[in-house]
Amino acid sequence: MARTRRVKSENDAFYHVMSRIAGKRFLLKDPRIKRIMVDSLRISAEFSGVKICSYVIMDDYFHLTVEVPTIETALVEIAKNLGTVPEKFKWKIAEEEVMRRLGVLKGEKRAKEIAGYIKMLRKSKQKREAEAEIDRYRVRMQDLSQFVKTFKEVFNIRFKKLVEYSGSIWGGRFKSTIVENEHYFNNCRKYIEYNPVRAEMVATPEEYPWSSAGGAARGEAFAVKCRNYTSSLIIGSADGNGDSPRKQGEESGVDVTKRVPQVGLGKILGGKEFVRASAIEFSAALYGRRCRPKQVGGWAFSSHGHAEVAA
Repeated sequence: MARTRRVKSENDAFYHVMSRIAGKRFLLKDPRIKRIMVDSLRISAEFSGVKICSYVIMDDYFHLTVEVPTIETALVEIAKNLGTVPEKFKWKIAEEEVMRRLGVLKGEKRAKEIAGYIKMLRKSKQKREAEAEIDRYRVRMQDLSQFVKTFKEVFNIRFKKLVEYSGSIWGGRFKSTIVENEHYFNNCRKYIEYNPVRAEMVATPEEYPWSSAGGAARGEAFAVKCRNYTSSLIIGSADGNGDSPRKQGEESGVDVTKRVPQVGLGKILGGKEFVRASAIEFSAALYGRRCRPKQVGGWAFSSHGHAEVAA
């Protein structure tokens, strides 16, 4: 059966992301490599305009929860931080912001070289070519797939500098699950931070240094930023399927001590009605799969999804 296409919203959205090392090898076991991975994550998120909300780096895989704002939302936030107003009907990341992000990704020296090249194109009256050069980087921003691609590229280069290694590092494409709203998203964040505890590596999430929980406990700036994340996005209903958050949320004591495969394997996570509605909305991407919303962990529903909705 052909693999399903990725479920990605054209609106602001929350996602759970997971990827595994090829052959389930423990290539990430070395603490130095885990440090490189966390730093690559920070750099790639800043460049891409994606918000990392939690992460955990295990020996052979990683989990992330991310918020991917649209370009429109990103521009409003950028303007707010600058104390300005975004230009209406011109929804493009400004050149200055593109160059700033390039400085984070490639270093200030390389960013200045690129800016100089663009300036040279304009000086020689090649305005279209100059704009096309900027657009090469714009298309890599505010997009889930482009973010993960950038993250892996940054990590792969650094990894191969540290370790003499040839061949593929990653086992196929990454898995992603679209999450209904911040209520379910927060539960998902809590669930993935508990991975090292479920693996019996530590007693509490805060004891594991290569996660947002452990990094924040040690005062690491990036991890603290992830841990302090709050969203201004309004996505989906307040509670998913008519139940109050107290019935399904953290207030009712979400049990994250048990492994729930569907949290990482499903395409959609949230309330039952959200899963069903999303299966229809994304039916073109989920051909060949029936939607059977399945309750997971007692706090959400998950499914691979398909337009032919099953009871």
